[in-house]
Amino acid sequence: MALTVSNRLAFEAQVMANYFPYMSFYTWDDLPYFKGDCPTTSGGKRFEIKLSIPRDYPDEMPKAYVMDPISLRKYDYRGYINSLGSSHEYHTRSNGPRGCVQICHFSESMWDSSQTCIGVMVKVCLWLEAYCTYLATGISINNILKEWMRRQS
Repeated sequence: MALTVSNRLAFEAQVMANYFPYMSFYTWDDLPYFKGDCPTTSGGKRFEIKLSIPRDYPDEMPKAYVMDPISLRKYDYRGYINSLGSSHEYHTRSNGPRGCVQICHFSESMWDSSQTCIGVMVKVCLWLEAYCTYLATGISINNILKEWMRRQS
């Protein structure tokens, strides 16, 4: 029996509730999304995250936004990541609603229907931890994530 998109999202909402209990599932204007305050361990900060799920999910990947704080400062208060839009150094895509940062979590060419919102959320949490580490060290988010991946190999 094929899993419908609504059944799949209901299943993913259950799994999300187990692993990321601060993320809640919503539907607005027939567009589903997850939203919640995500804590970090390295920086002791909380970030409001929104995963917008497109109409063609799971064939099209969700978008991950940092909704609050709306502006993410750079190291040493030298501006904001938001001003960069899409950036490899910061692992961001073009800005989202109200100019918020959109986190780059997957390459669109690597996305397929076997990926999940839970997998996206894992990458969002890693990005948030890398952002907090960047604020403390000035090392780019890209280099932090590369180093963490290297250590896992």
